[in-house]
Amino acid sequence: MSLLNCKKKQQQYFQINMLILATWLPLMALLLIRLSIGIEMLKKFATTMENHSEGILAYFDFDCLSTGPLEGTSNKIKTMQRKAYYLRDRESFKLKIMALHETKYA
Repeated sequence: MSLLNCKKKQQQYFQINMLILATWLPLMALLLIRLSIGIEMLKKFATTMENHSEGILAYFDFDCLSTGPLEGTSNKIKTMQRKAYYLRDRESFKLKIMALHETKYA
């Protein structure tokens, strides 16, 4: 199978999955609302799913683009800022931030 055919099949599967998800998400939220009679937490969850279904589906429109790695790096920098009181100068702090991508922990 050529790379072009593989890519085309992948796009077809993606479109089918998006169609299923676009149909499933609002129905699932509605079902949760119906089933959660008396369970306030499930009602809130279902309402949230219903309100944010457009954004959840948009996630898949952009090849599953996520800001998760960026948020993780931002949190690591914030943690380093709290620990940086022992550093003598800003230059060493900058170097630590530049080397952050090489470490698995803050």
